[in-house]
Amino acid sequence: MLLRAEKTPEGLNGGYVSPTDGDVASYDVLLDAQWNELRRTKLGAGPGPMIRMASGQFSGAEDLVPGFSKPAPTRAEMEGAAAKLAACGGGGGGRGGRGGSETAVAGGQR
Repeated sequence: MLLRAEKTPEGLNGGYVSPTDGDVASYDVLLDAQWNELRRTKLGAGPGPMIRMASGQFSGAEDLVPGFSKPAPTRAEMEGAAAKLAACGGGGGGRGGRGGSETAVAGGQR
């Protein structure tokens, strides 16, 4: 299989991976206009495992592993958070909500 071939004055130059059983090497090959092999040079091994992983920018503690989001909370964690909110009196009275003013009168007058 010829990969990343480019035309040169001598012919077509590219990377070649052999489909032959037992031949796992990669080669740099030069082919003429009739696809005859003029040169084959065995490529050396790379600097190590050639593994790449794309990821987003690390944004802080919420991303334990860059590129992977935090798991969704369990039911027990959600119930615990709801119990803490209820215990501290939270639930309903935020900005612009109803309730809390005993001086409100019908018609919007105070």
